Amino acid sequence: MAKFNRKPLSTILLLIILITAGQSCNSHDNRFILPAHPHDAKTVVPLLIYYVSQTDVRPAITVYINGIPVEVLFDTGSWGLRVLKGALKGGTFPTIGVRVSNSYSGGTSLYGQVARGYVSMSNSHKGATLNFMLIDGADSGNGKFSTGDNAVINNPLLEHFNGIIGVGMRYSDTSRGVANPLPQLPGNAQFIVHFPHYGEPEGTLVLNPGREDLRGFSFLKLKANSDILPNGLQSWPENLLTGTVSIDGQPYTKNTLLDTGNPLNFYYKDGTSNKEPVDINSVVRFSLGDPVVADTTITVKQQRAGLDLLVSSNKSSYGPRNVFGTMFFFDFDVFYDQHNGVIGIRKK
Repeated sequence: MAKFNRKPLSTILLLIILITAGQSCNSHDNRFILPAHPHDAKTVVPLLIYYVSQTDVRPAITVYINGIPVEVLFDTGSWGLRVLKGALKGGTFPTIGVRVSNSYSGGTSLYGQVARGYVSMSNSHKGATLNFMLIDGADSGNGKFSTGDNAVINNPLLEHFNGIIGVGMRYSDTSRGVANPLPQLPGNAQFIVHFPHYGEPEGTLVLNPGREDLRGFSFLKLKANSDILPNGLQSWPENLLTGTVSIDGQPYTKNTLLDTGNPLNFYYKDGTSNKEPVDINSVVRFSLGDPVVADTTITVKQQRAGLDLLVSSNKSSYGPRNVFGTMFFFDFDVFYDQHNGVIGIRKK
């Protein structure tokens, strides 16, 4: 009888653990390890979709600041909660004596004081006292103006919202603590953005998702930024994803931003072209990640925002990058994990 070399059971188990750990680093592995620290119960918040016009689709969410509800633009392309001062009448919000500003790629700049308030995403959801920006001025490209006591302003970015909540994973110390509020709330610093199918009025924002909510996702690991969020979490450059837009077979690969605040899709063609719509009947393919974790192909029929409207951009508008706007979110669910620096993508 042949003799077998019998390894101790503990050695075999160690080998299995090491192999499994190595597999979990694969960006295509749909398993995901949640943070080990305790987290609050999952919370699902309505995400409203406004179909404004042929060229404009806007997601909005209600945020509570010291119990006062404000409806704000939901923007994965920026960071920080910024609310018009006039929308918070009757509330008391201590300021820290610092003024800040923030510019957006569409040409709007917002100005105001850094204030402190108790921020939550619903009356039943636990919140936290955070820095946010009290907007008292804006510039739409025609000069700075005071927003006064107005709860809404006629502005290309805010439309008729009370402000904007940027939930991107980046951060800069120049924002003086005005960062994405979601990972600063009690929980696991994770959330899922779930748009409905195009034409439907309501999606969801899933806070503190559980393991069962992550089935079907493929994950991309980000490299860390140097700036740290006010609660000590790392910031991550989620605007440097690898994305390709192919138009009738011609690929344009650039750093890519996933941007719910942008009703259009932009691709960087060259340094001079600007906002030229892709022609009707063009076949357009979008792919994200290296290796690819998201891939979809459309034929341009209506040139409608959120559905099939794609335009070119140059350095002066959105820089040398591609922007996957609302259309991408109508096709894919997107998972954000500020704790581990991970973005997940799942085809609807």
